Amino acid sequence: MEVTDEQKRDLARRMLEIMETMEEALQYMRAQLDELKLEAGKELFSDFAMAAGRLTELLPEFFVEERKEQLVQVLRDLRDAISGMQDSFAEGELPQMKQVLAQALLPAFTAWREEARELLLPWASV
Repeated sequence: MEVTDEQKRDLARRMLEIMETMEEALQYMRAQLDELKLEAGKELFSDFAMAAGRLTELLPEFFVEERKEQLVQVLRDLRDAISGMQDSFAEGELPQMKQVLAQALLPAFTAWREEARELLLPWASV
């Protein structure tokens, strides 16, 4: 089934909104870890990882050949950061969780979000 331009515009807008929510979730996850609420932090991370996976599946709808290398790299970095965060939750070491969140997951998400925004904004602003 072919996707219309109007459907792509709507999808782009929704994806951008979800990315904002994902960023808020990471900030809240940081607060939960600071307050030693590991289960709440783990739940937020699970929701974040699921949203990242789903949005990543949808990004090819907006793919631009000239940005292929950048997109592939930020996708790899985000995948690696998510795996690192999963490992730190599995090990249960709070200092490591905080470190992975601050030094790997947040920067990888920011880079991924910015690259995705470059693809989505032209559609969302129409």
